[in-house]
Amino acid sequence: MYLLMLVLFLLCALVHLWASAARRVTLRRITKPLLMPLLLAFYILSAARPEPLSAAALLCGFVGDVALVMPGAEEKREKPHPLLMAGLGAFALGHLCYIAVFIRGVTRWPSVWTMVLAAAALCLLFIKIFLELRPHMGALMPTGTAYLLVLLTMAFFAGMSGVAGGAPLRGMGGLFFILSDYILARSILLGERRCTHLAVMSTYLTAQTLLVLSLL
Repeated sequence: MYLLMLVLFLLCALVHLWASAARRVTLRRITKPLLMPLLLAFYILSAARPEPLSAAALLCGFVGDVALVMPGAEEKREKPHPLLMAGLGAFALGHLCYIAVFIRGVTRWPSVWTMVLAAAALCLLFIKIFLELRPHMGALMPTGTAYLLVLLTMAFFAGMSGVAGGAPLRGMGGLFFILSDYILARSILLGERRCTHLAVMSTYLTAQTLLVLSLL
């Protein structure tokens, strides 16, 4: 049964990516809400002991997907759209769920120097992204900054727990999540619309899939 869920997820993902590339808005809005439930079904059916917080993270992704696919949610406005704020909140909560899962599953962390170097790299990345987007954030400044901190924290613990547990896919998933949200942020704040949906969703689906696979 879990193989069926995986096939359905992959088929839905391919259709959604094609719709994003071809700018088939209606099809994109139909397929996007199906992605995380199918991935969640695959996770529950394939994991030996499904982790409730992992399932909660995927459900948060579902809520975020639904919020952001609605008309107007990703448009830049003087005052952020309520759906954009709901989407950011849902994804931030999902990241917190992932963080809890990663921390709880580690019995021995990597060396101090490994963690310090990883933290330093992510701090530099935070500074780079923040300085680039700050002039365009406007009313999104506090929410966007807080979300970026949560996202990078999730990526840090994904990478470190992946190193500790021999699960390199987890760290890669965290990095793909950063890339996806960075592309989306540039789209919303800087108005970069060319192939945005395809780029955002291809990296986002890669991120979620890698994180799920690392938890099996």
